[in-house]
Amino acid sequence: MQNLFLRPPKNLFIEVTTECNLRCKQCHLWMSKEGSGSLSTEEKLGLIKQFHQLNSRGRISLTGGEPMSKMDEFFALTKLCRKLNLDSSANTNSTYITDNLIEKTLIEGPTNLLISLDSHLSKVHDYIRGKEGTFDHVVSTIQSLVKLKKKSAHIKTRIVTSTIIFNDNIGLWRDYILFAKNLGVDGMLFQIIDKTFWNQAPNDLFFEKNFFKDKERAKNKIDQIIEEFGNDPAIYTKPQDLRWMKLYIDNPNYISEQVCDSHKRNMMIDMNGNVSLCFYMHYLTSGKHIGNIREHRIKDLWRSQYAGQTRNVMKTCRLHCGMQNCHRKELN
Repeated sequence: MQNLFLRPPKNLFIEVTTECNLRCKQCHLWMSKEGSGSLSTEEKLGLIKQFHQLNSRGRISLTGGEPMSKMDEFFALTKLCRKLNLDSSANTNSTYITDNLIEKTLIEGPTNLLISLDSHLSKVHDYIRGKEGTFDHVVSTIQSLVKLKKKSAHIKTRIVTSTIIFNDNIGLWRDYILFAKNLGVDGMLFQIIDKTFWNQAPNDLFFEKNFFKDKERAKNKIDQIIEEFGNDPAIYTKPQDLRWMKLYIDNPNYISEQVCDSHKRNMMIDMNGNVSLCFYMHYLTSGKHIGNIREHRIKDLWRSQYAGQTRNVMKTCRLHCGMQNCHRKELN
């Protein structure tokens, strides 16, 4: 039986591709290859239209891999979002944004452009992204985007840095914030180190090596950031999120508070059309998805009996993935 009175999803995540041109330590998706059964651009455009009918005030998030590696599809999706006045976002490593794409990215790309920048030090950023020279390109790209936006009053695209906080950069967090402010970005998002996404190794070596060696020191650094920047509108990661990070540092396997509400507001659609309510739902459902959009419409999957059963399981979940920005509760 369908739940016809359930609020519509706030966010629709569409996986553009799993492939990536970098070799990020905290993610192994770059080891994957797209199969022949992946959704076409037309199918993804259809998903956006369906979502707009369900929630015209929602947000489309394009995920990867590196979503801009499929350039034509990327801009086709973001242009449709703009046409429908749907808020949109995409997290990119920015390596595909060349000088001749600066204007197009700001005018036709997502309304929220999230650019990965993990440090104000090139050696730290390049280490985690797995490719030397990435830092220089990212900084240059941000500077070009900011420069054009400042000259063009009609451009409203938000330029946001997205940063992973781990053992090697938490002590320099304040310096990074000042650096990013100097770049002129609209905002900063911070994600605490998590287990390696789509881990393909027998052990999680990156997480083990880069989780906080001195937990009390790490929590003190978080307190310092809250004290100095807790009311700063440019810090999109709010004080409550930062306090939850301290709980996660105490026990990264099982968070003492329920910090995730992805099941209430998110739909994730992978390359093959499989639908989940969070990126790790398969851990709780023995690999079973809510369904597939080639067989059912978004609204029917969202309201389905199985989706309701899954929400009942997920509402008490305390897994580490609840600390991810896309899963964590949004408090007013």
